[in-house]
Amino acid sequence: MALDKQAPVGQELRKRRAHTKSRQGCRNCKIRRVKCDETRPQCQKCMQYGVSCNYTAQAQGQTPDLLAWQTGEPNKPENNRARQIVFNAKPIPKMLLLPITVGNGPDSFILDIESQARLYRFQTRTLPTIGTPKMSALYQRVIIGLALPHPFLMHTILGITATHDRLSLTLPSKLPSTSTSPPPITHKESHHRQQAAKNLIKKLSTTVNPQDRDALWAAAALLGVTSLTSIESTTPQETWPLKNQDKPPDLSDLQWMNLTKGKEAIWKVTNPLRPDSVFHILKDEYRDLTVDPGICAISELKVEFVDVFNLADHDQPHGPSIDINSTGENENGTHNPNPYLKAISILTRLRGPECRNGSIPRDLAFISFMEGSFRRLLQVKDLRALLLLAYWYAPLCRDAWFIARRAWLECRAICLYLEIVCADGDEEVLGLVGWPREMCGLD
Repeated sequence: MALDKQAPVGQELRKRRAHTKSRQGCRNCKIRRVKCDETRPQCQKCMQYGVSCNYTAQAQGQTPDLLAWQTGEPNKPENNRARQIVFNAKPIPKMLLLPITVGNGPDSFILDIESQARLYRFQTRTLPTIGTPKMSALYQRVIIGLALPHPFLMHTILGITATHDRLSLTLPSKLPSTSTSPPPITHKESHHRQQAAKNLIKKLSTTVNPQDRDALWAAAALLGVTSLTSIESTTPQETWPLKNQDKPPDLSDLQWMNLTKGKEAIWKVTNPLRPDSVFHILKDEYRDLTVDPGICAISELKVEFVDVFNLADHDQPHGPSIDINSTGENENGTHNPNPYLKAISILTRLRGPECRNGSIPRDLAFISFMEGSFRRLLQVKDLRALLLLAYWYAPLCRDAWFIARRAWLECRAICLYLEIVCADGDEEVLGLVGWPREMCGLD
């Protein structure tokens, strides 16, 4: 008779023996959810996986999570047993090899080898080009840990890296040209962008969990960069404001500027300045970027701007022929009769003509603090408002990959438009077109 192997009724099944969890393991092993062997200075799990171990406190502050080894050669271990393990292992790969699951819900997906290669390029190539050096260094340390449990952030990362890959194929060292139009958006790029937007909206449609706040802010910041890259035209003639110049304004032409409002809303929900945020270390830089720069004294402004925009007396603006705001107030509730003064003040405080990646967050203050009255002037193609936008675009035509093509196309389109419209009239505006025209390569 066969023995009944089932436990008798009422008898408890054998419980798993209690064990001590590793609390001193490296961050990489914790992220991968594997037990760290805690070998110093490089744990064997990281060496076999092909990443630089961030075991020590010093390494955790300097080495990004899951950063792939670029040399292909690990440090030689001192004892024979460790050396035996390393020599029997396969050669250390230059990229991550094992699939990783992102998230654990219905939106989770597998990070395949191609995606991991893209993630590595984001860490080592894309991140250093966006934000200040301090911002980039912090993102390199924390972004992978934030993205692995949050699919919306990982899709955002993969999407912006795919965009960088595509634009890097044609972006020259100095200025874009019509002969180097970027390839069309790839399927992968489009997929990650759509998934990032869908999952982010889904997250924001419900009560935000405290553990999601940092990931939400990181995604919003990166999507802000992505919005700058999205421009469909390939020549100035196809670009606002030169295109359809005889037709009524199309509000969608300036739609990309509205994303700053979305970032402001997410900022309020997530509050990256709170003490328990991983971004709290950037509080001083964030405050510099979020504090309204205010209005410059007339003595600080360029003389030619004072004359052309009639700034000598703030109460006597060079008024456009439209009703800017029936209440006489801007969106922030302050009364400023000259709609150009705030934009000119911001331009005055920005850096000189050389564009550097670290200065881009400051440059975006021009959009973030743009007053509603000035935005409405842009929508109706007011000549002086367009001139100021060209002055903002001009230094951005070079080097900053995510805004260079938009800046180049729209700066050229604005200059050409102003030359056409002002040819028989406004010589004051026409006289100031020279600098942006030179910076965007028309001369």
